[in-house]
Amino acid sequence: MTTLRFLLLTILLFTADTHFLQAQVVVEQDTEDKKAGIIPIRMANARQMFLDRNVRGALNEYRVVLEAVPDHPAATFRIGECHYALKNYDLAKKYLQTALELDPDVHKEIHYWLGMTHHRLAELDEAIEHFRTFRSTTGRANNFYYDVDTYIEQCQFAKMMMQQPRNVKIDNMGRQINSRFDDYTPSITADGSRLFFTSRRPDVKGGGIDRRGDYKYFENIYFAELDSKSREWTAAQQVPGKLNTTSYDAVLSVAPDGKSMFVYKNDASSAGNIHFATLDEETGEWSEAQKLGRPINTSYFESSVSITADGKYLYFISERPGGEGQGDIYVAEGRGDNRWGKPRNLGPLVNTPGDEKFVFVHPNGKHLFFASNGHQTMGSYDIFRCELVDGVPSRPINLGYPINTVNEESTFSLTADNQTMYIAAEYEGSLGERDIFRIDLSKFNILQDEVVSQVYLQGTVTNADNDRPMRDAAVQLFDSQGRSLFDTRTDRRGEFEFKVLRGEVYEVRVEVDGFRPFTEKVDLDNIDQSRLVVRRTFGLR
Repeated sequence: MTTLRFLLLTILLFTADTHFLQAQVVVEQDTEDKKAGIIPIRMANARQMFLDRNVRGALNEYRVVLEAVPDHPAATFRIGECHYALKNYDLAKKYLQTALELDPDVHKEIHYWLGMTHHRLAELDEAIEHFRTFRSTTGRANNFYYDVDTYIEQCQFAKMMMQQPRNVKIDNMGRQINSRFDDYTPSITADGSRLFFTSRRPDVKGGGIDRRGDYKYFENIYFAELDSKSREWTAAQQVPGKLNTTSYDAVLSVAPDGKSMFVYKNDASSAGNIHFATLDEETGEWSEAQKLGRPINTSYFESSVSITADGKYLYFISERPGGEGQGDIYVAEGRGDNRWGKPRNLGPLVNTPGDEKFVFVHPNGKHLFFASNGHQTMGSYDIFRCELVDGVPSRPINLGYPINTVNEESTFSLTADNQTMYIAAEYEGSLGERDIFRIDLSKFNILQDEVVSQVYLQGTVTNADNDRPMRDAAVQLFDSQGRSLFDTRTDRRGEFEFKVLRGEVYEVRVEVDGFRPFTEKVDLDNIDQSRLVVRRTFGLR
């Protein structure tokens, strides 16, 4: 009897365990099925968030996918893409490289984004390698769309620039000025006692986030003062008065005496225009910004403005039709009481098919500085200088490394003695996104020194038998150690151009199907410093 009970109990327990195990398997299978069904939805939602510029929201969605499937190649790739957009370049590299290791075919753009990331980290040889890999796997139309050749040129140019650094010292302005958010457009008064700038930190008026734009805080204008005794800057605070609103308010340039400023506003009543505000010296408060009229502002985007010390000429950026590219530099002559004559485009020597983003005219009225991504840069926007002779600009010159880097440098201000530059940049040691840095120029004459010893090497490839131009010829440039610097192809006129450094010996190699390769050395060691262009003709047989 006892044995029977024990056997029956064992059978019952075994049956119960079997049902439990079966139920557990069903639950686990159901969970896996749900995961398999939810992951595509999560991926689609995250992608839409990213395209809507809600990058942090997209990043969180991709993280959920990666928690469920730790080795998900596509989610890993997309997380790297998000970190790149957030300028977390080290993390972007980590995730993109992991995605490539998980699946070499994870996405057709994997080598493109690895190239972009290494470029931003100044890992230039690695960037070039990935760009070339991407270029070899995509068609010419796609290569044009992604502009890979331009990025390779920027990397090669950056390598050359970094070999000839300017004699300057750069320091972060510290937490009294900078936040972990975006801080930019610094503008210093003539006496160097007050610094105005724009920030997108949480204590902007209203604390609003632009949910229709980039999901960052709106812009407000801040200022700090230099203590005359300690020589330390006070903690930055919002400018008092009616100047700041709950939308976009950014300082463009402050008057030398600090009593007025040009302001950029973008709200329901003003879609990206230049305004003007004044300081009430009795109350210490700033007035509400007033919009400049036509012909300065139009229905198109206007931003960045700088005025000569005598108030006679106003230089500004506009995207109005009839320019050379996206944003162009214009100049207008003053007619008194903030009225201006018809603006004149500065022309193709300064303006490019790309974007001119920032302009600063020196108080002497003889030197113009601007930011551009259309001229030869190290990456993104660089700052350039040109001279103005009777209002006509000379050929722009890149300010050089380390003022310019592989990342964006666009907004800055100079002290009256030309000894200090305040610049918004992504230099090493940044506390957040863009920070404001102080650059000591005491050993670098920013107005007169030959900024970068550059020369344009222009060439023409012809058929030596009949002097006809050779279109689409492959041209490579090597340095004296035999390292490949640039590669390009000739245009329909058989012409090509490289921007190189003086004082070097280069080798040009030309290849065309059906012809013997042609190699020639070009010695720029003794080139006259006044010559900006060196021309060569290469005849193939």
